[in-house]
Amino acid sequence: MRCRGRPESKGPKLLCKAQEDGQLDTAWDPIDILVLVNQIAMARAGQLDLVDAAGDQLRGTPLAARHAAVVVAAVQRLFPAAATTNELA
Repeated sequence: MRCRGRPESKGPKLLCKAQEDGQLDTAWDPIDILVLVNQIAMARAGQLDLVDAAGDQLRGTPLAARHAAVVVAAVQRLFPAAATTNELA
């Protein structure tokens, strides 16, 4: 779905720009992307009690960096860059 009108908020504007530049799948409305990404981040942040269960897996990795990496990886898989002509061939 293409961006509708001209979003006023910074987040949707950035997502529309990414869609226009082919860096983000245009099938999603920017607001839907923001809502889903926010929920992924909140769910991850709400699971801090699992840090103890992870034990040595977190050693040497700052928790915030690991949290960000997990969210970024999920977003990259859910909302891949738009396919280019070369990728479709």
